[in-house]
Amino acid sequence: MAGHVRCTAIIDACVFFGMLKTDALMSLCTRGLFAAKWSRRIEDEWMGHLTQKLPDKQQQITNRQAQMRLAVPDWEVSEDGIAAIGPSLQLPDKDDRHVLAAAIVDRADLAFRRRP
Repeated sequence: MAGHVRCTAIIDACVFFGMLKTDALMSLCTRGLFAAKWSRRIEDEWMGHLTQKLPDKQQQITNRQAQMRLAVPDWEVSEDGIAAIGPSLQLPDKDDRHVLAAAIVDRADLAFRRRP
């Protein structure tokens, strides 16, 4: 056997909307099966969506953000890198350019996102 190679995965905001799915991914990540990465924009999207949907849960959402950051200390993709290449990317949905840019910047092997 050649050994264990950890892959890097960008996780899009829509994946973080479900607690069970997020917990499963964070658990796999903390066990070393892959390196989870996301940007501040991705984080802002999932937090904003949940805060809008569940305004009385703001503290729990903020706590969840802190727990995720503690579980994955190297989570953050450089916003400067994303900004440098994002505008040049051509995708059917312009709102997805920052996710692809994050994957390119961090040399991700895959991306977790919800299918439309």
